[in-house]
Amino acid sequence: MRGWYRGCASAFQADEGGSNPLPRSKKLKKMKKISSSKIPENSDTFEFLINAFEIKNHIKPLRNKKIYFKKINNFTLLKKIVKDIIKEYELYCWNNNEIKNYKGLSLTYANDLDNIYNQSLGENEKNYNYYSDSMKFYKLNRPGKIILNFFNENVKELKDMQIIRSRIAILDGNMKNMNTWHRDESPYHCLRINIPIETNENYYFQIEKSPPVNLKEGYMYWFDASKIHRFFNKKTENFNRIHLILGYSPWFKYNYDENCWYLNEKNIFKNPLRIIKKDGFLGFSSTFF
Repeated sequence: MRGWYRGCASAFQADEGGSNPLPRSKKLKKMKKISSSKIPENSDTFEFLINAFEIKNHIKPLRNKKIYFKKINNFTLLKKIVKDIIKEYELYCWNNNEIKNYKGLSLTYANDLDNIYNQSLGENEKNYNYYSDSMKFYKLNRPGKIILNFFNENVKELKDMQIIRSRIAILDGNMKNMNTWHRDESPYHCLRINIPIETNENYYFQIEKSPPVNLKEGYMYWFDASKIHRFFNKKTENFNRIHLILGYSPWFKYNYDENCWYLNEKNIFKNPLRIIKKDGFLGFSSTFF
């Protein structure tokens, strides 16, 4: 499971403290944008930006193990869109066929040199550390544009955040998926939204030391992905679970015309929980299921 772990345990373990925006430094006011050409190829984009803008000290620890959810408007249409895309495009196994029971399709990509439909599915020989650097995946392929258009119309709050590493993820029900414990990057780096497109009561999600949860269709979910977690099926069956995984940068946006990163004025310095909570940006509700 090498692809799951490399670079995932970011130093920025995300906490409910620090939710109030902090005053900006003079340098932050002066610095408006950073060209993507200034970011070294083998560096982590998020770490480079928080150091360049001198905002690393605004990242506070996060100790929340709740799951937050929100109902999706026009979910039936979204399900049709995703299933039509799956029929039209070739699916790829995780990490260049290393894990055959996990397939998917990239919605965003990092460069034009590789296949733009599999770059977010584990490591690739030409991708260097791209998998662990979610912010390198800011370009949208055609399926990504179709799905983003749906969310811009139906979940308009998301329009104010920059989409980054995203994919359609399919878990093969004919194989047992139990030993999938892993952790991903900090929500300051990538705020992940998980959307069950087609699932049943055989598939579960679990945060370490918490009870398993069956995520229902028709909702989008958020949890702190830097906590150790897993998705699994309790038994084998001829049914494949389909999820849509959308990643957003909460603090930064990308200007495609100028090829540069700049600060998201609406969210800068906000704790990811403040963005997610019901009285915050996305209007999720917490639950213990």
